[in-house]
Amino acid sequence: MAGKYRHRLTLQYPTVTKSASGGQIISYTMVMELYALVKPISGREYMQGGHRWSDVTHQIMIRYNKLITAACRFQWDNRNHLRTFNIVHVIDSWERSREMELICKEVIT
Repeated sequence: MAGKYRHRLTLQYPTVTKSASGGQIISYTMVMELYALVKPISGREYMQGGHRWSDVTHQIMIRYNKLITAACRFQWDNRNHLRTFNIVHVIDSWERSREMELICKEVIT
């Protein structure tokens, strides 16, 4: 751990298999652990269909890694509370292949 990257995250890749009925089942496989800076940037709550929903968007900053795509996700064990972040956008900060800015939606269950 060094400097601003103080949150330890697990990078996961999706694996798609077919169910007995022919549908798709998506599971995730751990690829690596890495350090990042996780910052919430927006959030909202709304009612839809009689249910309360939440959207929380985060900015995750990491060292550049060409393995990371928008198909991946992160998990973060934050004080024994497992949090999941789906990657929405992958940005090569300053286009110098040194740092990545990832815009992620937290999965609220």
